[in-house]
Amino acid sequence: AVAIVGLSTDRATAVPAFNKQWTATYEKSPAIEAAKEAKCNLCHVPDEKKSVRNAYGVTLMKFVTKDDYNNLKSDADALKAKLEDAFKKAEAEKAPSGETWGKLFEAGKVPEPVKAP
Repeated sequence: AVAIVGLSTDRATAVPAFNKQWTATYEKSPAIEAAKEAKCNLCHVPDEKKSVRNAYGVTLMKFVTKDDYNNLKSDADALKAKLEDAFKKAEAEKAPSGETWGKLFEAGKVPEPVKAP
């Protein structure tokens, strides 16, 4: 399960829609099984507050906000489109390894569950 929690009022909050859409978007990805195992730690850090994110969680938060969710939650299609757009944009960003998140997912890898620098 993927949960995304915000640091402030303008960032995304932990909602089932994020997990559901990430899993649907990446259902055929080589990374899906690792992501299912990582659950919340796909974006977060184990044993930390949910406001603490790993590098992928920080990257994803550049593209989707709590306001986005609140404005779109009553329109499932619009919310789905916003989340898919955020995932796609995050894929193009570089992970700490220097590869893009998209390339890491294609290789079946998920983010390290450590606090983002």
